[in-house]
Amino acid sequence: CSQIAFSTYLGGKGDDRANSIRVDSAGNIYIGGSTQYWDDFPTLNAIQDKRRGDSSGIVAKFSSDGKLQWATHLGGTKAYGSYPSAYSEVSGVAIASTGG
Repeated sequence: CSQIAFSTYLGGKGDDRANSIRVDSAGNIYIGGSTQYWDDFPTLNAIQDKRRGDSSGIVAKFSSDGKLQWATHLGGTKAYGSYPSAYSEVSGVAIASTGG
């Protein structure tokens, strides 16, 4: 029988998608996907804090107890509203082994 350790929401009011979810040996959770149309996707300690183009890839990390550690946009080369628009998404997340 499985138990729910925590539940949360990650996203804004646009079309947000999780394409890949991985858990490391410490129980940290990594999510890769995309967000579209709105600039309200929550970022924290971001490499890229704003969406580029109509869609942007996203990657986020939650600690094993459900606290958001970081979330960032990734991809896109055009500023919003520029032509041609850029569409990006993260389709997979991999976790490097620490050897431990």
